[in-house]
Amino acid sequence: MEYCQKDGIVFEGYSPLAKGHVLSDPVVQQIAKKHGRTAAQICIRWSIQNGVVTIPKSIKKNRIQENCQVFGFQLDEEDMVALGNLHDGRHVTWDPTNVE
Repeated sequence: MEYCQKDGIVFEGYSPLAKGHVLSDPVVQQIAKKHGRTAAQICIRWSIQNGVVTIPKSIKKNRIQENCQVFGFQLDEEDMVALGNLHDGRHVTWDPTNVE
């Protein structure tokens, strides 16, 4: 991400909801409750605030609408750090560093 930002390359988050793996995380749940939002909205907002193009996938109309309702609030620095600290290097899709 740092490389892309430094060179003006737009970074897109693939699978920004980690295929749902993080939605039940206690930290995500606590922040969602604090803001009166869903866990998915918190994850999407975190990506947006990090400057990442974020395109969550859903086929359900209510989730698509919910996923679009992330512009009426902001996560504070404490939230951003707590969510950033959840990253453990795990990949939920293919790992581009292993492409030959």
